[in-house]
Amino acid sequence: MLAYLNALCNALLGRDREAIGALMRHPLAVALPESVLAECRAVLSGDIPAHVAPLSALKLYHQTAHLLGLRVDAATSALASHDTLPPRTVSGAGQIELPLPDRVA
Repeated sequence: MLAYLNALCNALLGRDREAIGALMRHPLAVALPESVLAECRAVLSGDIPAHVAPLSALKLYHQTAHLLGLRVDAATSALASHDTLPPRTVSGAGQIELPLPDRVA
């Protein structure tokens, strides 16, 4: 699903009407919320100016990436797993303890 949403966001950002039409006919399109479908239809009809970003589609992509346990590096657009995050320990009632230096100046 994430690859599909990525392709859809790229097509919407690039205003690629042929790709948007093909992606809307894809079986995964039935899982898209109405706000994303409305954006797709608006781009296809030319109702959205070129400088307006498809915020609903981008938000859905972002939420889906987080639900799948991925994080997006905004600077490089690279996807990384949580294994690349700094180590942490969980103790007590779900508090996260971060490693701190022995002395604080």
